[in-house]
Amino acid sequence: MSTDFVERLLRPKEACQLLSISYSTLLRWIREGKIRVVRTEGG
Repeated sequence: MSTDFVERLLRPKEACQLLSISYSTLLRWIREGKIRVVRTEGG
């Protein structure tokens, strides 16, 4: 069985909507290491 998958980068607002959470919860989860973050050149 193949484990190949494609990761899609989401903007913070998109991630909050997808997960049905507030922005402050998203930031807390990032600090706690629950969500992996990729920072782009544009911030």
